[in-house]
This record gives sequence, C-alpha cells and structure tokens, in this order.
Amino acid sequence: MAPPTTALASVPPAPLAAPALHREPLPPDKNPAVLYYMGRRLPSSKTTARASLEAAAKLWGIGAADVPRFAWERLRYPQITALRDRLTQEFSPRTTNRILGAVRGVLHEAWRLEFLSDREWAMVREVAGLPIDEDEESGRALDVSEIQKLLLACETNTFRGERDRMIVTVAIYAGPRRFELAKMQNEDFDQKTQKLRIKGKGDKTRFVPIAPIGAVRLGAWCRTIGPGPMFPKSLGSTIPLAEVTLVSRLLRLGRVAGIKHFSPHDLRRTFVTSIVRQTGDLHFAQGLAGHKRIDTTKKYDRRSQEELHAKVKGLVFE
Repeated sequence: MAPPTTALASVPPAPLAAPALHREPLPPDKNPAVLYYMGRRLPSSKTTARASLEAAAKLWGIGAADVPRFAWERLRYPQITALRDRLTQEFSPRTTNRILGAVRGVLHEAWRLEFLSDREWAMVREVAGLPIDEDEESGRALDVSEIQKLLLACETNTFRGERDRMIVTVAIYAGPRRFELAKMQNEDFDQKTQKLRIKGKGDKTRFVPIAPIGAVRLGAWCRTIGPGPMFPKSLGSTIPLAEVTLVSRLLRLGRVAGIKHFSPHDLRRTFVTSIVRQTGDLHFAQGLAGHKRIDTTKKYDRRSQEELHAKVKGLVFE
C-alpha cells in the first residue's frame, strides 16, 4: 500500500482550549462519565455513549487511554459551546447532536454529584444542538474515492495500521454491524468457499460471500494472525479489540482521511447500497445484511435520486 498523500497527512486542527483536564481517576461512584455510560440499559447504548465521549475527548487532545483521567466535571458553558462549534465542522448534525448529548449527560451526572452549581448546569443545558431535517435519511453510502482515502489513511508497516485496513475491508465487503465486527473470529472466514460467517442479533448466523479482492486480503490476514479473534488487540493476542475501540479507530480514520460527516455505520450502508446497485435484489441484500424486516434494508439503500432517475429513463415500452 502506498504511503498517505500529503493531503491525508496534513496537520489536524489544534485541540480545543480548556482548563486543566487531567486528574487522577475518580472512584466509579464519583466519576460522572462512568455513571453516565454505565447508566445506559443496553450494551449497545453503553458502547455508543463511550464512543461519543472518546470522540469528544480527542477534540481536547485527550487520547482514549487517558479518558479515565479526563476531568469532565471541569467543563463549563464556554467549553461546551466551543465543542459544538468544532463538532459542526467535523461531523454531521446527527453525530454532532449525539456526541454533544453524551457530554451533556456526563455534566448532568456531574451536577448531581455537586461538581456544578445549579446556574452552571443551567447554562450548559442552554447549548442547543443542531437542527435536523427529519425528511432526510441519516447516514450515507461512501463513494469509491472516499473508501480509497480511508484505506490510505491507515498506517503503513505497523500491525495497528494493517488491522485498521482489514476492519475497513471486512466492513465494506461484508457489511457487518459494529458488534458483529468486534466479536469475529479467525475461523469465521472459510478460505475455500470464501464465505464469512457472521453471528448477528439473537445469535442468528448468516454467511456472506466475499468478493475476490476482499477474500484475498482477508485470507492473507487470517494466515498472519492465526487462530483467535479476527481483530486482536496486538499480534498474537487472544484478546479482541473492544467494540468501543474499534469504533474509535474508524472515526479516527475518517478524520485523517478528511471525510466530512463520516460515521462507521456508513460502511454498512455502503455495503447494502452496493449490493442493491449490483443485483437490483432488495431481498438478497436483506439476507446478507441480516435485517429482520425489508423496510430496514430499504432505508440502507443510499442510491442517489439522479441514479434512480437514470434507470427509469432507460425504460422502453413501445
């Protein structure tokens, strides 16, 4: 793989300014961030909340490993306003509102713990999210150039970079959900049939055939890492990459690649859209995506109106 271009290697925006945000980790029952995301009922909601907080912390120059030492309780109205403005530059309105909502949720816990006064909390609550066009579907499908940028954004000659590249490869060639990606095992890929076994919701299993280019890359990767998790924490490790870390890695790639309004779930939308575009069979795409209802699959079809209109123009009846 060629090294990233100059554009991809450009200097990222400077971290947001804020009071000293490093401190020793607080006990779980006194840590507003822990109380917030552990208060989510569903495992997927916990993962989303933690990924949102990691995305926000990175804008202040705080790495994932230092998030437990992030002093969320020291944030006030000026920092939250600056956060919203930076999020607006880098993410879609929906993603901006999700991350902003998670940070506000942490500060609500901080207020309950009396880190914030009533007035300080009231000012934080006044930081409004972005308006959403409810008639516009959330998310999108990436085009080929954006996928290439994601792959080029992966580090070269490092295990972490190769792992990132394979995460993107599996995501676009098989379309798994994030939790499905995180729990994949090496043996889930059958190199003879070139099919990937995906264990989905409700322990339901589906088999997705992988296109030749993706199958070659995946086969080489499986031979490199050996038995165990498909995406281990390190080479030879039996510990899989956590879902929240996987999501964080994909978000980082999107930022390095300079892709505006990128969400990791867009890779799944890209897969479904490509299958529908290639086969014209929505039911086939439904089976590969593991959707219970075909109405869900329809929402993942992100072909443009121009593309659909062009197909209609080709109709001839006389």
